Amino acid sequence: MQVAVSLHTPEAGKILVCAKVDVVGTVYPVNVHLEPPEPVMKIQKPPRLSRAFGRSTPGALCEPFSVTTTFPGGRCTLLVVVGDLDLSTVAIFVECAEIALRRGGALVVDLGGVTFCTGAGFRTLHGVQRTADEAAVPVAWVVGTPALRRLLRGSGAAGFSCYGDRADALAAAG
Repeated sequence: MQVAVSLHTPEAGKILVCAKVDVVGTVYPVNVHLEPPEPVMKIQKPPRLSRAFGRSTPGALCEPFSVTTTFPGGRCTLLVVVGDLDLSTVAIFVECAEIALRRGGALVVDLGGVTFCTGAGFRTLHGVQRTADEAAVPVAWVVGTPALRRLLRGSGAAGFSCYGDRADALAAAG
């Protein structure tokens, strides 16, 4: 599978990397292009057959998975996650979250576009929260569905600060 990854930073400009990804998630760069600066990073996987049995028709394509990173006002880092958060997509989410945590400042993770979350996705969310706690980085989670909100709050893990919309989470992140 071939994936296009674009990294945008105010310092370096836009770097577009086309890469091939094998079955276990190893990334092999194919080519790199530099473009003018723009403060956004977006990683996207193409649609694939849905594995969410019972919630879609057989053979249906799931939503393309993407993680978009922005720096609203330079105060914090905002990750917007769209699509199914499962074993085939958690590596992309973890990579983006680790970059955001290394940057410092508060982190806001918008899960409003997550259409399905498996056990692997759930463990990954806990891992990101644990890593943020160890680094003393505050994380605000924007949870669009009541089911995912109950899952995060009721999991027994302390530290999940859940908000209903992005504006509230950004205000709390400061």
